[in-house]
Amino acid sequence: CGLASPTHMKQHAHDHRKGGPDEITPEMIGAMAGDEIDDNPADLTYYVRANGNDDNDGLSEATAFRTFGKAMSMWKRFTFGGKRTFNIGSGVDLTPDLTPNHREWKVEYKWGGEFVFDFNNAHELVPQFEHIRCKVRIQNFTRFHSGIFDGLTVGEWCSFENCLFVDVNNVKVDFTKVSPEGYSANTPAFNFTQTRGRVGEATITKVRTMLHAGEFSFVFVYNPKGTVRESSDIPFNAYNGAIIDCLLYGITGATTKFQVDRGGQVFGIT
Repeated sequence: CGLASPTHMKQHAHDHRKGGPDEITPEMIGAMAGDEIDDNPADLTYYVRANGNDDNDGLSEATAFRTFGKAMSMWKRFTFGGKRTFNIGSGVDLTPDLTPNHREWKVEYKWGGEFVFDFNNAHELVPQFEHIRCKVRIQNFTRFHSGIFDGLTVGEWCSFENCLFVDVNNVKVDFTKVSPEGYSANTPAFNFTQTRGRVGEATITKVRTMLHAGEFSFVFVYNPKGTVRESSDIPFNAYNGAIIDCLLYGITGATTKFQVDRGGQVFGIT
C-alpha cells in the first residue's frame, strides 16, 4: 500500500521503538498527495474568530477563519516550511472538532515544523497527541473536566505519547468540584510517555497528581503553582527511566512532593 493509506502510516509510526516515524523516506513522502505537505518557508500566523469566515485565508484578524477545524486543516501531515502559529479567539466553538463529552483534542502522525496554539485563556479542552514528530507549544487554556469519571480511577488527562517535543504553558487545572472518591493518583493532569517536553506555569487546584512522566520521557517543569487535594497526594511521578527537572516549585499541601520508580528521576525538588 502507498503512504496515503492510514494503515501504512500507522505501521511505520507505531514502530517508534525501532525508529518509527524517523524511518520515513523521501520516496514515501513523494507518494503523498500535494495537500499533505506544507513547504512554505515563511512564518505564518492563522487567526480563528467567531465572526470569521472559512473562505478567508486566515492570515489576519480581518481575514480570520471561523472554525478551529479549518485552522487545523492547515497543519499538514508533513511540514518543511516556517513556524506556524494558530491564534484562537474567544467565542469560537471548538465543540465540533473535539471528542463528545470529554472535549479531547486528538492529533496524531505529524512530521516536521514548529507549531504554536494560543487559546487566549478562553477555552477548555484536553490535548491528546500521539506520534507528533515536531515541536508544538500549547498555551493559555483550561484543562476541561467533564465530571463523568468522578467515581472512577480514570479521567481526562492531557496526554502526549511518542512526541518529539511538547511545550504546555499557562494551563489551569481545577478539580474543586470533583467528588472526593474520584480521580485517583493514577489520573494525572499531564501524562508524558516517550516524549520530551515542558510544563510551564501551570496552576492546579485540588489535583491529586500534576504530572506522570514515563518510558524515558524528559520533562522540564517551570514554576508550577497551586494545591493538591489531600496531604497524601504526590504531585510528580517519574518512572521507567523518565526524568522530571523542576525549577521554582510552588505547589502546596503535599507531604511527599514526588515519587520515582523503575529508574525514574526527579531533580530540583527537595
